[in-house]
Order: sequence, then structure tokens, then C-alpha cells
Amino acid sequence: PGVVAYVDDNGNWKSLKLGEATYPENVYPLLATTANGTIVNHNDPEGNIYEVGDTGRFPIAAAEKLDTGSVVIVSGASPYGDYMPFIATEYHGVALDGPRFVENVLTWSLVEVEVLNVIITAEDEMGDEFYQYPTNEVFVDGVFDLTSFAVFNDETNYIFKIGVRELGDNPWSGPNGFSLQYFTIYINTESGGNTSGVPGSHINISDDLAWEYAITITPGWESYIENPDSKNGPTALWLADGTTKTDVVQVSASDLSDTVLVIVPKSELGDLTYAKFIVTLGGHDGFGVYGYRPVSTEAEEWKFGGANADWVIKEIAPYVVDVIPGGKDTLTPSEDKMPVLSEGVGKAPSQPTTGGGLSPALIATSIIVVIIVAGIGVYMATRKE
Repeated sequence: PGVVAYVDDNGNWKSLKLGEATYPENVYPLLATTANGTIVNHNDPEGNIYEVGDTGRFPIAAAEKLDTGSVVIVSGASPYGDYMPFIATEYHGVALDGPRFVENVLTWSLVEVEVLNVIITAEDEMGDEFYQYPTNEVFVDGVFDLTSFAVFNDETNYIFKIGVRELGDNPWSGPNGFSLQYFTIYINTESGGNTSGVPGSHINISDDLAWEYAITITPGWESYIENPDSKNGPTALWLADGTTKTDVVQVSASDLSDTVLVIVPKSELGDLTYAKFIVTLGGHDGFGVYGYRPVSTEAEEWKFGGANADWVIKEIAPYVVDVIPGGKDTLTPSEDKMPVLSEGVGKAPSQPTTGGGLSPALIATSIIVVIIVAGIGVYMATRKE
């Protein structure tokens, strides 16, 4: 692999070594070596800035945002070595998520913005103790614990950022970067709307928070919307009348930051400045009903446990296991009915909109790809920069 440097306005070569160099405006590292990266040799001719024996975190790929709005991505030869491309899935027996890397880079370039407005941020108060986890080893501690939610917008998109305590390492290679979770964002923008939860969720919404839009975020396999024989839940935008759009929701995820990013065009949602939001989390199950993992009185290999027996018999036990906002009582059924979610988060009309900085998708996906090499521990040699 090769490393990346740059030439300033005076024609001088400059280092882009992470932690040491000052990056020019609108230039960002995408992929780097570990802190022990070493320049071991040069191809002819000799290097212009890095010397044999130099050590540090060398950029293997970098990007520059041009004044025209275009993004140029530069890589020194093959990032992994042996002429393996970015999209490679394996390097000398070490698994690489090359396709996800390429998708993250494309997502990065698509959503980088100069000013990003923060609509709302919220943290979880409930924890993940409402139900017992299924007993299979893939359900590690924290995968069903929401931690945070934020909504941002740029000129053309809304960006929703959902945090969990542990994303779970995508054990079944879900195309969207995770395998175990089923997220839903309910959006209330005006009076009226839908008070039912999405199919399979076993929850309802209070009248004053009835939703005009719901966004379901699942691992990304073909769902029952595309194929009636499938039981996978959909990644889709739902309208209050029950119609769905599966081609307007873009999803990416990071196991490094345990976050899921969801991008939806503004044209699909209208003005959300003073909207109210509810975020729910359930288990995704490709063999479940509408993609939700079922619950029972006792935890089983593939079922949540801890539900009241009456709830199970009456089919009112929620298949949602965590929610923002709300506490444990939020999901408790009452009067023989499914639980009704009656709290939302949003910005009051008197609150100012906060701006500035870079898109969270830019930040998150930059971190993802910069650390990929460190994560797999590949020793990075170099050619001429």
C-alpha cells in the first residue's frame, strides 16, 4: 500500500500524518495505519516527504471537498496490499468488510455539509431490563438498550442518529450493518394521524402523538413488503394511511460507535422543526411475525422472557423492549390493552435551532473507515507516497 501526502499552494510537499499534521481546510483522512505504521521502503524515485523508517499513523486514503461540491478521494496504490481493492472481503485469511467500507465512503461524501442544524437530542432513561434477553450467545449485553437519539438536517436531508449500548457485531451480516435490532421512529407533525404501532410491534400511540410518518429500520434483508413469503421486517418510510416507501430510507451502522444513521430526504417528510418523536427498539427475527422477535414468560434461545402470563395469553405483551422517551412503566400494558406510548421528544417553538460543524454521518463514517486497519491489525508497509 501507499501513503498520502499533499502539495501546498507554494508547491511544497506536506505530511498528512494523523495526530501530527495540520490538515488543510476541507481535507479529511478516510483510512489510516495503526500508530505503529512504518515506512519500510520506497519504489523509485525516492519519496517527497516521508522517509524510510518514519513511523506513525499514515493516511492510506484521504478526501477533499472541492468548492464545486464534488468530493475527490485519493488512495496510495492498494490500501491493503497485494493489489487488493477497497471492496475486498478478505486479506490473507482476515475478514474485511470491503463492501461496507465503500458504502460508508459514498455515504460520507453524500452527506458532508457546511452547516448542520440540530433539531433535537435525547437520552434513554429506561435501560434494557423490561424483558430478559433471549439465551443464544449472539444476544450480548446491551444490544437491546437504546442510549441516545438525535435529529439533524442539512439542505436536502434529515439525518437520524440512534445510539445503542452495544450494536452486536452484525453476526448474520445484515446489509445495513446490524442483525439483531428492529428500530422504529414515530414522527408526529400535526393533529390527527395514526395511533397504531407498526405491524408486529404490539404497542399503540396516544392521540396527541398520533404519527404522520414512521420509519422502520431493520437489518436490510428482503422484507414482507417486497416478498409476501418473507417474514423479515422492512426498512421503509410509512405514511399514516399505511402505505410504505422502501426506496427513500438510507441506513448505515457503526460497531465502533454503536450507532445507526438513517437518512431520509426532506421532500418526503416536510418541516420537522417542531415535530415530536418516539423511538422504539425491538428484536428483529426473520422467522417472527412482521420481523419482530417474540416474547414469552421465560427466556428461550430465540425469545425474550419476563412477560406477564396474562399479557402473553391475551396477546398484549409489547414486542418493543426499549423506548425513547419513557421509563419502564411506559411499556406496561393496562386494562387488557397493549401499552400506549404517550411521551414524545421534540423542540418547543421557543427553543433556538443549533447549527455548525460537520454532519454526524461524516464524523461517524470517517471514524469507521480510519480505524478499520487498526481493527484488523494489518502491518502497513509502503510504497512511494
